[in-house]
Amino acid sequence: MAPISFARGAPAPECLDAELLASCATAALERDGATILSYGAGGGYGPLRELLAERHGVDPARVFATAGGLQGFDLYATVQLLRRPGRVLVEAPTYDRPLKLLRWRGVDVVGIPMDDEGLDPDALEAELRSGGDVSFLYTIPTFQNPSGRTLGEERRRRIVELSAEHDLHVLEDDPYGLVRYVGESVPSIHSLEGGTCTFGVLRNAAYYDLSDLVQRFQRLDVEVELGFTAEQTAREVERCLNCDIETHFTAPLCIECDACIDICPVDCLAITINGDEPFLRERFNAPANNLEQPLYVSDPLKQTRRVMLKDENVCLHCGLCAERCPTYAWDMRKFVLQIPYAGSRAGKVIPLAAV
Repeated sequence: MAPISFARGAPAPECLDAELLASCATAALERDGATILSYGAGGGYGPLRELLAERHGVDPARVFATAGGLQGFDLYATVQLLRRPGRVLVEAPTYDRPLKLLRWRGVDVVGIPMDDEGLDPDALEAELRSGGDVSFLYTIPTFQNPSGRTLGEERRRRIVELSAEHDLHVLEDDPYGLVRYVGESVPSIHSLEGGTCTFGVLRNAAYYDLSDLVQRFQRLDVEVELGFTAEQTAREVERCLNCDIETHFTAPLCIECDACIDICPVDCLAITINGDEPFLRERFNAPANNLEQPLYVSDPLKQTRRVMLKDENVCLHCGLCAERCPTYAWDMRKFVLQIPYAGSRAGKVIPLAAV
């Protein structure tokens, strides 16, 4: 048997089933070729996203397929640092490539000490209490690179508690979780948190069992171009109209591709030159029935200096603009009402239900 190199995190060539992957690609192209070779949803091929969502217990709309974990890290960091500037916390030591990407951006990277059990939650808490803005924590809790340590469930739960207490966003990188030969698997931080916050989970598809992909790729009931079936759209609209998630637009990320306008089911969006309110209202395809509702008008967009418009009175908050947007200029964020009370700790969040 030829030796297997452990010098880097890459599978041995003889473990790569080229014939299986070729049959998957052939099945997808034969059935959906005209669609998938054209412009489609930014998140990737619908049936693949459904498969990955099923494995991780999330909605397919939350799955974004990339060309590997490092690309996923770069996309996440780009958007996260724009919408939430601050220092990035990492394990010390950690995977060198994310460090290079962050330092190229001039990001302040802070290493959090580890011990024999992995990331030290006490050290993480001390850093969070030291003050200053934190963008996110990047962690590899399972078979950590380069130490090989695996964080126990108790410490993972402590990280979940700290993230809730300090509003800490966590990017969980798990390229090796399925490569376990002894012992029991430990629940991911994402699953312990419940999957409701902005916990990114990176998985390297090279380590998935892909044997059922051929059968899954035969399905034609997933609309690849729009990303949602009619049933999924109805479900998403109902969910979003009954929660505290709202659409959010980041003008510097917009490339003015009009994808959000094309997919909007109620025509509540428009891109136009700026002007007074009567002029702007004429730019919508859907007439407004509440002229007292202010329009959303973005900052000038970087390519043409036009502005993004949204009629909040018409918007369903269905999330399709965020689903279709290739740059995350449109995003879905949780709405939190902060009300100061005499005698309460500064910055304390008072739940709306308690007011």
